[in-house]
Amino acid sequence: METKIFKLSHSSKVSIFVPIETESKNALPIGQILQLNGYNNPRYVITANEGISERFPAHGTRYKYINLSTFAMSVTDACALEFLSDKRDNRIQTYIVEGEIMPAAELQEVIEIATKKKEADARRAQKIEEENNRLIMEGKALFEKYQLSRFPAFIVAEYRVDECDTMTDYFNSSVSKTVFLAASNHKRHLFSEMRKAAELFEETKHLGRNCTGEIEHRENYSMGGGFYLKNGYRHSTGWTVRKYVPWSIGPELYKSLAQNSDILIANL
Repeated sequence: METKIFKLSHSSKVSIFVPIETESKNALPIGQILQLNGYNNPRYVITANEGISERFPAHGTRYKYINLSTFAMSVTDACALEFLSDKRDNRIQTYIVEGEIMPAAELQEVIEIATKKKEADARRAQKIEEENNRLIMEGKALFEKYQLSRFPAFIVAEYRVDECDTMTDYFNSSVSKTVFLAASNHKRHLFSEMRKAAELFEETKHLGRNCTGEIEHRENYSMGGGFYLKNGYRHSTGWTVRKYVPWSIGPELYKSLAQNSDILIANL
């Protein structure tokens, strides 16, 4: 049975979904310029034609391309492309810029820059992996040395970085640093215990027992943040103190222990 791929129609007078035609986009020249509509409108250049997959012929030709701003390498299929002359609205879409072909000499320079960047990124990733492995081994040794498995929970300080984007209705934050403050003999989320532990670390003393602000957060519901101390909104940038009950003892716990466990060990 023939497989077809559909897209949203530009017109309200026809079916909401229309099949994607790839034949006219299956033989784009090397050096063809592409441009994304949206996300600061980056431009790309096609560097290789990898042909049509026997398994997924409806996708059309697969192309390798390079981002001309970041020099990152990637791939796309003909079915994901549209001709700029067919642009009818402001949807996020990668367009083929008709008539714009990068000269061979300039294209070769771009490929060399992108290749060097890819190799440098690989070396950097290798170093990061080696450092992670070192931290995991160091943390594991600390865990065993101080018999931390006897504790059901820990109190930790986390520095969270706001990653919210209200324009796209995205709300989240990432943890850039975790500091183990104290070990706990129970799993109960007691703010008095968290406040006391917060005083052990200079960066979280403002969340200690003398703080009278609204720092005790009780979000023990679906999609909530649980119980934690913080001077601000859950995803705002800043320090959070909470009880950490590990579901399992694994790499992330070991890494955090190796990086920031001095306060914990001093108060065992």
